[in-house]
Amino acid sequence: MVGRSASRMHRIGWGAALAAALLLAGGTAQAHRTATGGGTATFAMSPGRNPYWILPIPTPNTWYVNNFLLEEQLYRPLYWVGRGGKPVVNTQLSLANLPVYSNGGRTLTITLKPYRWSDGQPVTSRDVEMWINLVSANEGQYGPYLPGLFPSTLTHVSYPSARTVVMTFNKAYSHTWLLFQQLSFLDPLPQQAWDRTSAGGPVGNYDRTKSGARAVYKFLAGQSGTPSTYATSPLWKVVDGPWRLTAYNATTGLSIFRPNHSYSGPDRPKLAQFELVPFTSDSAEYDALRSGQLTYGYVPFTDISQIQYLKRQGYRIAPWQWETTSMAEINFTNPPTKAILSQLYVRQALEHLVNQSLYIRDIWKGYATPTYGPVPTVGGSTLAAPAEHHNLFPYSVEAAKKLLASHGWTIHPGGTDTCSHPGTGTGQCGAGIAAGTRLALTFIYSSGDVPLDEEVQAYKSTASSAGVNINLSLHSVSEMYSLTGICPTAKPCNWELNTYSPAQWNWGPGGAYPSAEQIWGTGNYWGGGYSSPVVDRLIAAVRTAPGLGALYRLQMYIAQQALGLWLPLPDYQISAIRTTLHGTLPQDIYAQINPATWTLSG
Repeated sequence: MVGRSASRMHRIGWGAALAAALLLAGGTAQAHRTATGGGTATFAMSPGRNPYWILPIPTPNTWYVNNFLLEEQLYRPLYWVGRGGKPVVNTQLSLANLPVYSNGGRTLTITLKPYRWSDGQPVTSRDVEMWINLVSANEGQYGPYLPGLFPSTLTHVSYPSARTVVMTFNKAYSHTWLLFQQLSFLDPLPQQAWDRTSAGGPVGNYDRTKSGARAVYKFLAGQSGTPSTYATSPLWKVVDGPWRLTAYNATTGLSIFRPNHSYSGPDRPKLAQFELVPFTSDSAEYDALRSGQLTYGYVPFTDISQIQYLKRQGYRIAPWQWETTSMAEINFTNPPTKAILSQLYVRQALEHLVNQSLYIRDIWKGYATPTYGPVPTVGGSTLAAPAEHHNLFPYSVEAAKKLLASHGWTIHPGGTDTCSHPGTGTGQCGAGIAAGTRLALTFIYSSGDVPLDEEVQAYKSTASSAGVNINLSLHSVSEMYSLTGICPTAKPCNWELNTYSPAQWNWGPGGAYPSAEQIWGTGNYWGGGYSSPVVDRLIAAVRTAPGLGALYRLQMYIAQQALGLWLPLPDYQISAIRTTLHGTLPQDIYAQINPATWTLSG
């Protein structure tokens, strides 16, 4: 999943407590074994980031982790990415066997495993066809879509048998890129139940025409946009995953699952019940953790000092690292400042002002990893180039000042640097930067996260010592989404740097290969409008070249060009897991959970 992701470290107060949320949905907060012997496990969700999309076709605005937490329990993807804390395809949890390649690598033959829907019907190639038809007819509504990506890359697809899908692409693509970045989004849909244009209308083959596929998608998306019906609508009762949704509170997001007894895949649930539990604040979650109401929660960063206490209360502490990019986005399209930020030396100077070791030690209390480029180095991931383990722009105020001074800026520590030597020659400020231009940048960031606020404040202070004037602007998450588009489409567009809580742009689940098209490829939304034929060529090479060499060259170019302001990558969360809950470790590198493997003892 490329896109700004939800984190359990986000803090927004909505003013509801755990007990009230559970009463509203008819659930229970206490983890316990039931008369069936399986027990109930509760999993804490991020404050204010409750799942609100159930249709397994993500839209640009529903493409984040907590929606996947809901969907993945009900619907399984063709290819599940992430296994044992590593960025690999999990062949056990995938609905299909790995593709067989032919026709010079352009044609893939995919064989489905013998899964069944909860209504007893088999999962077939017709269900894959329906997903492809809906996405092909509604490209603009499909979150991962960019021109030139799936499904535009398909030249022909056929379904020769109930369990066989044959796809032919316009060229031979990298096997890893294709699986991670394209096919991992594909979730077969129950055609026998969902191929309809209204709730009371008959099931047909509407998806096989473009107009019909648009009508079907409009109906399904409308139903998915009505969370109050998630637990009652006949649509969402037809599932192929290990769980079925039995209660959902549209106000709080509380989601209660029980086993799908028709589930035909591996890891059949051992629990009698599983709950995604919402919270209005970190303090509310921590209170529930202290009182033993949670089976699987997290330790807020403000409560790290209580870790030993929690261990004595029967929790194991497990930091959860994940594969995601940590940065502040740079705006390359804001007219007053785009000439400044188009200069590589300016971006390099901004990087030199990031004191990552200080942030990790004093702000994140050691629960973060340095980030020196677009691909994280957590968990021994092979996707990060060896050279990206080293800081290209180590913290140095003097290095930042030297870069700026050598390019025509007069340095005013504690004030605002100005361009004294305009022009494009050696020792001059660069194209489009007029004499007297001030090096003043607006940095907007999301409210409610204490460590993030401390990090941004620390950066402002350090930047000031080099004469870089950072104006901080705090906004709610919803405001951030409305403010951070590409200029001039987004108005007002008065920012140069932005980051969310915390600073994470996520590669997965789905789209789990860091090939950068959705962030820095031409036509991107997330990369501040950056566009470069060099990056586009490097991305194209990643899509087609075997091995990891092309991926390494791409990410090192992005790192050297300082296309994001690299910040430490905080752990996804510091998990606190009841010692009586088993099967949770290692935690998934794409922040996915698989409670079907969990068991309770005692």
